[in-house]
Amino acid sequence: MTTPSRLVSALAGLALLAGCGKAPPPPPAAPMEARFAAIARGRVDVEGGLVHVAAPREGVVSRVEGAPGDSVKAGDVLFALDTAQATMARDAAAADLEAAKAQVQLLRSKLDALK
Repeated sequence: MTTPSRLVSALAGLALLAGCGKAPPPPPAAPMEARFAAIARGRVDVEGGLVHVAAPREGVVSRVEGAPGDSVKAGDVLFALDTAQATMARDAAAADLEAAKAQVQLLRSKLDALK
């Protein structure tokens, strides 16, 4: 091997070795608010194992019924979900419906003039 090719080989080797360093550690996760004891999607870890909890929709728990240690049976309400998002969605849908009705009325009035 000639000197220039040895120099090119050495530089290529150094470039490859430079990429072998340890990756920087990931940034720390943002701390969760202390008001949440647990967040789960349909499964809750309790004493004795996992329990499947069915909810009609996703949401934020606004009220907890009962106290730890209370006996419960199938069908008992354990949590109440916050209804603010559902109420806003209902009100927005009602507003959209009223706007559509007004648009229909406007188009019908224009139709009579076009005839």
